[in-house]
Amino acid sequence: MKKALTHLVLIIGFVNSIIADEVPIPSAIAVLGDSISEGMMTDYSLERPPSLFKVASLINSVQSYTGLERMNFVRKVFAKKYHSWATGSDSSDYVFSHFERLKTLSPELKGFNFAVSGSKTEDMKTQIDELLETEQKENILIDYILVLFGSNDLKSESVETVVQPPTFASNIEANVKRLLNINPRRNILLVGIPKIHDIMEKSQKYLVYNFFGKKIRCDGIRKSIYGNAVYFNPQDQESFNQSRMIAEMYRNEIDILADKLKAEYPLAHIKTVQNYDAPSLVFKSLSIDCFHPSTLGQALLAEVTWIYGFWPELVTEEDYQ
Repeated sequence: MKKALTHLVLIIGFVNSIIADEVPIPSAIAVLGDSISEGMMTDYSLERPPSLFKVASLINSVQSYTGLERMNFVRKVFAKKYHSWATGSDSSDYVFSHFERLKTLSPELKGFNFAVSGSKTEDMKTQIDELLETEQKENILIDYILVLFGSNDLKSESVETVVQPPTFASNIEANVKRLLNINPRRNILLVGIPKIHDIMEKSQKYLVYNFFGKKIRCDGIRKSIYGNAVYFNPQDQESFNQSRMIAEMYRNEIDILADKLKAEYPLAHIKTVQNYDAPSLVFKSLSIDCFHPSTLGQALLAEVTWIYGFWPELVTEEDYQ
């Protein structure tokens, strides 16, 4: 009898541990981040580029604005939140976003995209302000939050002027703690910076257009649109490799931060996703600016972050077919 009771206690304890570790399906989802999460340039791809006439028209339109007006215009024309890997809602595209997957489990799920193109981690505060205002206005708890920053923190013409890893981490930490201090029962997925350097190296000589015998390749496209960011220039091997090391430090800082937050907020569920790029699919994954993900790139990001997220076994790619 005693042996049977001992077995029963062990079984009950095992079941309770499973229940304790189970992550509840959220009632609302939101993403914080930059142009990747806002869906910038997703209507285009290197595989199926628009005509040169259309590209020229778009460039002329952009160049008629300056400063903040230009950024607002670019966001209005090129950012397509409905293709976002995190909260996209277009059932006819390739992207099976986290929002769409969870909506198959919870039809009343609400989704919000607070990402803003060009944002650095220092801009995260403004996005969280909007998130918290939305919670109050909608009288809801946004209990699943996806975070992806880093490309703009690292984007600079010199290694000396990029956002340093401790600052990068402290910016994210301070803002995530704001969310958890208000409600410690949130699910937070911290997604590491993409492997930008690998993508830049592999894609620099990809042909985008052949204009009357003049070959327009990715390295030239990036420079003409975005300037001389260090990670656009593999030829400057020393600076390029230093920048790559800083990106890796960003990823390490995110992992360290996640462990720290788990210890401080035991009621929260926190995970990181790192090293998620698919080198063999770089050409198909890039938009015509040779920097942002195409719709297929967004789809791949959605898939891999879901697999390594909180509910991979509940909704699979086959459910989207």
